Amino acid sequence: MCTSSDAIYHGTSYISREHGHFTGEKEEERGGTLTGENGGEDHGGGAATHAEGRGSSAGARRRCGGRRRSSARLGGRRRGADLADSGGGAGENGWGKLKCPRALSEIGYWFHPLSALPPRTNDLQHWLRWGYWTSPFTYAQNALAINEFLDDRWATEFHYKNATTVGEAILQIRGMLIEWHWYWICVSVLFGFTLVFNVLSIFALEFMSSPHKHQVNTDATNKMTGCNKKVETDKASTAQFIFPFRPLSIVFDHINYFVDMPKMTKYGVTEKRLQLLQDVSGAFRPGILTGLMGITGAGKTTLLDVLAGRKTGGYTEGTIRIAGYPKKQETFSRISGYCEQSDIHSPNLTVYESLKFSAWLRLPSNVESCQRDMFIDEVMDLVELTGFKNAMVGLVGATGLSAEQRKRLTIAVELVASPSIIFMDEPTTGLDARAAAIVMRTVRKTVDTGRTVVCTIHQPSIGIFESFDELLLMKRGGQIIYNGSLGPLSANMIKYFEVAIELPYMLVQVFMFVAIVYPMIGLQMTCAKFFGFFIYMVLNFMYYTLFGMMTVALTPNIEIASGLSFLVFIFWNVFSGFVIARKLIPVWWRWVYWANPAAWTVYGLMLSQLGDRTEVILVPGLPDQTVHEFLEEYLGLEDRYVNLITNLHIVIIALFAFIFFIALKHINFQRR
Repeated sequence: MCTSSDAIYHGTSYISREHGHFTGEKEEERGGTLTGENGGEDHGGGAATHAEGRGSSAGARRRCGGRRRSSARLGGRRRGADLADSGGGAGENGWGKLKCPRALSEIGYWFHPLSALPPRTNDLQHWLRWGYWTSPFTYAQNALAINEFLDDRWATEFHYKNATTVGEAILQIRGMLIEWHWYWICVSVLFGFTLVFNVLSIFALEFMSSPHKHQVNTDATNKMTGCNKKVETDKASTAQFIFPFRPLSIVFDHINYFVDMPKMTKYGVTEKRLQLLQDVSGAFRPGILTGLMGITGAGKTTLLDVLAGRKTGGYTEGTIRIAGYPKKQETFSRISGYCEQSDIHSPNLTVYESLKFSAWLRLPSNVESCQRDMFIDEVMDLVELTGFKNAMVGLVGATGLSAEQRKRLTIAVELVASPSIIFMDEPTTGLDARAAAIVMRTVRKTVDTGRTVVCTIHQPSIGIFESFDELLLMKRGGQIIYNGSLGPLSANMIKYFEVAIELPYMLVQVFMFVAIVYPMIGLQMTCAKFFGFFIYMVLNFMYYTLFGMMTVALTPNIEIASGLSFLVFIFWNVFSGFVIARKLIPVWWRWVYWANPAAWTVYGLMLSQLGDRTEVILVPGLPDQTVHEFLEEYLGLEDRYVNLITNLHIVIIALFAFIFFIALKHINFQRR
């Protein structure tokens, strides 16, 4: 049985993006899939045919058709994954190039159940039959079925409508083609599809430009390759101040902030308080530049004000700790600074006088005047204002300092207090690209001194955004979307959002697939059986995905991972109990069956859908028996193992996930 093997390749593709590689799926997998379908025909045709002749075909057709169609359906999904993952790029930009081909190839998933099922009235709606005849897999399956069931070993005389042999009857019952000349027509059509697809690919590569141009960021490249000697020099020169400070971290947990609302009962508003921050948690660390981003009204400035203790009204809930100790505002105000968005300075003072005035007010009274002056000079050198030491501050937009110089002066005014923690509210707002870059360079140098710096930012450029080490992203209503490190080229954040969408994407994908295929198979339309089928498919998809991720984590490159996975899939498909029933497997190979997750899925699906059926069927060479008895005596499927089989699915998922995380953490294939 081919059970959602695209999940394996999807998992391999996902984890390969984690490692910055493109996953090349394997076309060879198609051969195993089609062989499984053919074997499914071999298994179920005789029972279905004779059941038809006895007038009790309902149970047999559903049993055999369900098994056979499940194989074809699930095998088709693998082939879809082969196509879906075959059009990507490499590295960080590979996912961007992969989006368009992958999105287009998702359309192919609609054709797999259509191609795997015959276009009969009870199975396929009239408006869907075009998908059956336009799918390449239709012709592949028909060619294989004709090649098998028109063979001499299926030539036993049997009359059913226009069929004269058992093989022809099987093909006709399943709605497939029964004339031999259709074999060569199907083969010719497949060659035609191959030619058309190759020609279209050549034309696309020749005349269509890439939707995403690769942009080289030299600053980011220098950062990644270690070309940051200047930054290290700045660290060394600015880390030693006359007035040393203690690097401190700030941790906040489950912060909620409310304000009173005016009475608006006549408008239908009954709440007395408006919540601006909802369960916000995080940490800001020394030497780490943290960006606080979000749309207007997300609560960025509100969060800064709450952490800094600048909110005089409202109601605050949660805990704030400084270096592990509960925050006390009287102490915190002496070790923290706050740079407001508006640069408010006296226009009649020089830069040096502004800093000296701030130092007089905020430094301890026992500091000597010469030390204070030396410290001011160090701060001016840090923010690159030494050349403007005697320049008048002036009026905004009229005389004196420019906008970015005023912003650097605002930062310097806070730095002369020698704070350990600095909050900055949108330091680049209202500045052009060059001015913003200068300000961010100042902020970066401030962080390199070992201070804890937090900046709110709104609509940053790519250069500014890459200056941050960590990001706290908020949405409207004061809720956190992302909180963590960015990584080179924001790789960590991209990986986070890619992983976050995997589970809902998988659930939606499986639900759509089951909703389309389940009624076509002809199984009983009851809620219990439908969701039982759905749950087994979700579990199946999950362990295949995690197996692919685990394989990539355990192997040095994607080629070895693909080869190893392909070898394992062969055993999983052959010993799943679908192509060869468990009781027909040689005794010395049955351990593979019991160790095979795909066999567990077949076991659970068969019993959950057909285990309670009592229709009598006729199987050649066996006495009359019910569907339930046939499952137990011929296929070896017993009800007492259903709970065990379901639990084994959960265990294997947890095992694959555990091995994946351990391998990802402890196995390193990098070499110098």
